[in-house]
Amino acid sequence: MTIRVAVLGLGSVGKGVLGMIARKDLDIIVTGVADSKSGLIDPFGLDIGAVLLAKKTGLCGNPSISANEVVSRAEYDILVEVTPTDAGNGEPALSYMKLAIERGKHIVTSNKGPITRLVTDLPETNSWHYMAY
Repeated sequence: MTIRVAVLGLGSVGKGVLGMIARKDLDIIVTGVADSKSGLIDPFGLDIGAVLLAKKTGLCGNPSISANEVVSRAEYDILVEVTPTDAGNGEPALSYMKLAIERGKHIVTSNKGPITRLVTDLPETNSWHYMAY
């Protein structure tokens, strides 16, 4: 079974995640990526090498595609959210994660701020099926 992944944030962590996916023989395709100024969506899978090469020159993709668009439009099973985030209010990661939860997606994040907000903001909903951190 192929796992579809979208990655938000292409700093050291995000680029590292993409690099590992590209190097390992895994049944994972990346269907969406976004940095702070651009994004790409392809339901059949992006060329990770091309994304990483483009990022070296600045943008990972199309400036008209935002991270929010990737979260709301891309077809993925898991959102890897590693954007720079305000630890106090959890943004922008908190909004991305809430949208992914609303779409029924799994989330992997390196950000602690949004997790503390999500735990207090969403316990009364049925959105939490399993959480580990």
